[in-house]
Amino acid sequence: MEISASIAQTIVSKLKGALQHEINLFDTRGVVIASTDHSRIGGVHGAAQLAIEQRRTIAVHDNNQFVGARPGINAPVMIGNQVVAVVGITGQCDEVAQYGDIIRKMTEILIRENLDQHTRFDRRLMQANLIDMITREIPDTVSIAYLASALSISLDRSRTVIVGRFDHGVAPQHIRESIVNHITGLLEQSPQSIWSAGAGRCVMLVDTQEVYDIDQHLQTIVDTINQQYIGAKLRFGIGTQCTQIQEYAKSHELANRALQWSTFTQTQDVAHYNTIDLGMVITALPKRDAQYIIQHMLGNIDEHTLDEYSAIMRAYSTYNGAITKAAQSLYIHKNTLQNKLNTIAQVTGYNPRNHKDYALLTIAFTLRDWLAFTNQPVHRIAQ
Repeated sequence: MEISASIAQTIVSKLKGALQHEINLFDTRGVVIASTDHSRIGGVHGAAQLAIEQRRTIAVHDNNQFVGARPGINAPVMIGNQVVAVVGITGQCDEVAQYGDIIRKMTEILIRENLDQHTRFDRRLMQANLIDMITREIPDTVSIAYLASALSISLDRSRTVIVGRFDHGVAPQHIRESIVNHITGLLEQSPQSIWSAGAGRCVMLVDTQEVYDIDQHLQTIVDTINQQYIGAKLRFGIGTQCTQIQEYAKSHELANRALQWSTFTQTQDVAHYNTIDLGMVITALPKRDAQYIIQHMLGNIDEHTLDEYSAIMRAYSTYNGAITKAAQSLYIHKNTLQNKLNTIAQVTGYNPRNHKDYALLTIAFTLRDWLAFTNQPVHRIAQ
């Protein structure tokens, strides 16, 4: 096992803070890879080589005793039964010998901490790569199988894709760290679930056999984050269940649609794709088809008037056709609202009071709002 130079330098700097002596860290060849005396980095140290070979602390009493060595002690650092490094303290032996065992143990602890951090980082990186590969439209099955094997992940188990994101851009670092901690807590008892979290969103492939009440868990995370960090509105979209590699891309797409629809409607914090109803239709329509429908039904009306009609239809829908309540929400008289509904019928040719026409108008106005929300302006289509 090799220790990187950056980790080694961090370790000697921390040890230097505990002792007023120069500290050196040697790799398993006896080469100085970090030191509080930078001039010594890269040098070969005979005493360190002997400490590795004999697995014991080697004392140096004078400059000529070992190649590249100065007075001090050099203790092998063990992880399990393996020597992973040697730590040296420069100084007179009778003065620094008392620190030998303490420094060796401190070095072992610091190396273990850094190894744990790197192991967690490496696993998270592999999980992120696996999620990226498995949710592609054309998955790379060979690479997926390799990563899954490295992570001890079975590809035959049933999982559901979940996507999380904030309503407004990228959350600050401390909020993202909090989310990572919450997700880690949620999935720590589920070794067959994998997840990744970036600056803008998180993706989870949750094992449905290991994690129960996922909605409640996710809602708890949402409530906690939203309460702790005012203005940080977190939402989750849940796709369909997957049992084969080829199903993940579609589940990922549907989870994103559910999340986007939830953000658009400002309704559910945790939205299943199969519960978004009208959203299934709206989010599935290609942009050109949506524009054609809008133009066909509303194309001859100016944008200002469409904004007014859209607000009327929204209130009429919200209060389920109750004229008085809808009028009150718009701060107009109920007779005024009735007149405006009649005008919509005359101008569009679709009567909001007719169930069939109401459904068509709702789709047309919702599509118009949806395209605006997704930053897709409505263009006039040549007939």
